[in-house]
Amino acid sequence: MARRLRSAGFALEAVTTAALSVAPALADLPDMACAACGTMSPGGERICPICARKPAAAKGAGWTMLRHWLFTIAVLTVLYGGAYLLTP
Repeated sequence: MARRLRSAGFALEAVTTAALSVAPALADLPDMACAACGTMSPGGERICPICARKPAAAKGAGWTMLRHWLFTIAVLTVLYGGAYLLTP
């Protein structure tokens, strides 16, 4: 059991050492201007985090969902109304 713990500790140490050796390379990248709004974005990213979140919300998604709900309510009304009229 002790041998497994030592080997797991070695693996953890190797992973953290590798992560630390990569981190300075990412930090050394120069700041660049955002392609969409022109603000400075860190680490050489082409688009700043705020502009990256904007396309996530599709334009008109709320109206589409409202139309789907209205259609669903209309279909259910017809089904339940027809079932109510047809039952003896």
